[in-house]
Amino acid sequence: MTEEERAEWEQRLRSAVDETLRRRAARRQLREQHQAARNHGLRHRHAARLARTRTGAAMTTPQPGQTLTVDVSGLTSGDLASLGSALARLSGWSSHTQPVLDVLVDLASQVGRIRDQRTGRRP
Repeated sequence: MTEEERAEWEQRLRSAVDETLRRRAARRQLREQHQAARNHGLRHRHAARLARTRTGAAMTTPQPGQTLTVDVSGLTSGDLASLGSALARLSGWSSHTQPVLDVLVDLASQVGRIRDQRTGRRP
């Protein structure tokens, strides 16, 4: 191999390596952009989920004379039946403390009474 051929070969090699590095950098940048967009979406959804959870107001230890109020005016009779059933199931869980169980049982019975009133049933 002559010096001229060797120089030409090294030039082509450098050119090929530079092109490969350029393509890798472009792919890396594209992956980073997609990851940033994905992370932004996850943060946005997580923030929205936290906002919904916070507006749902976590149940605290009830103070004497404190009343828990739940607005069920927008629920249909079927929704009320589902809610009452879910509350009844929750009140059967042994992992709750007694005050929470009492509240769940009370809410389930109130939902049942409201549903009966709406449908005209007698207890």
